[in-house]
Amino acid sequence: MKRWFTLPLIALVATMLLTTGCITGDGESVELTYVGDETQTLTLDDLKDMPAVTGEGGRKNSVGQITLPMEFTGVPLTALYELDREITENSAIRVTAPDGYSVTFSYRQFVEGDFITYNEQGGEVPAGDLQMILAYEEGGESIPEEYGGPLRIAVIGPDGPITDGHWWVRFVSTIEVLTMN
Repeated sequence: MKRWFTLPLIALVATMLLTTGCITGDGESVELTYVGDETQTLTLDDLKDMPAVTGEGGRKNSVGQITLPMEFTGVPLTALYELDREITENSAIRVTAPDGYSVTFSYRQFVEGDFITYNEQGGEVPAGDLQMILAYEEGGESIPEEYGGPLRIAVIGPDGPITDGHWWVRFVSTIEVLTMN
């Protein structure tokens, strides 16, 4: 084999071997940075060991396009908050993606489920019993990266609520528990 071909081939194989642990799927190596009084790392297995909920939710993007409700499974944000401290009316939770996109959810949002909801045509409708989760499954399968996985925020409820898409943080990498003054 010619030398000019061997070196790139070795580099390609080495890259594949080094990144294999980062690929999602069964046995995946997913890590979430959890910032409370102390910073800790939670793996996908850690998250799956926590109490999980399943429900349906959909979203409306900024130009009004509706993604119809799908089934999501994950850990309630309230359970993640309570890993570090007790929830009070001053509680908030910040969710961040690797690109720096972050959303801070108030007590009314992550505890009471206070969101505007829409019907399938995009018109506002009364909200039902909503719950925010850190989802790791969509439709019973791991959430693929092309759909915002392996971890994303979902707003779910018994009637498959449709909420604003900007709340549905994709590629979640950090969760920070906060107490607002």
